Amino acid sequence: MLIVIAGLVAGCLPPTKANVSVTSLEGLFPIIKRLHIDAYMVEPRTDQPACVFFLSRRGAFSSDPSDEFCRVFGAGGPPAVAFDQQASDDLAELKGEFDLVGVPVQYLYINLGAGASIGPESAFSADRCVAYFYSPGWSALPEPERNTVSSGITADWYKTDSCP
Repeated sequence: MLIVIAGLVAGCLPPTKANVSVTSLEGLFPIIKRLHIDAYMVEPRTDQPACVFFLSRRGAFSSDPSDEFCRVFGAGGPPAVAFDQQASDDLAELKGEFDLVGVPVQYLYINLGAGASIGPESAFSADRCVAYFYSPGWSALPEPERNTVSSGITADWYKTDSCP
């Protein structure tokens, strides 16, 4: 999963980094748990509309399920289908909550644990550079990769910056 995240946050020209508070991210846990969100990704494309992928308890949805790139994020899970009204409403509600706390969201991957709790290695990215990882009690940062810097934030959170 970290490889996918690294690929999503790579390629910053020049980096624009959102100011994200982990307290704000934690404030989003209730909506993520209630809607049982597993993943969300929006990837801008230069030659066509952005690819939007959304995975929840209802299934995998894609803005362009016929496009191999746009549905690849659901690999290993249910095949992505076009957004239905409920998926569109759920995504709008999720994005609305992110807007309320002032956190943009480009990517999130949620590792739901027992009782739909937010589990270790859940990842949030508000821009193409920095991914925030929720990993309660983490003890070691990921091994450094080329042009990537990881740093601790709290005992439950660390971040990885691919545009240092």
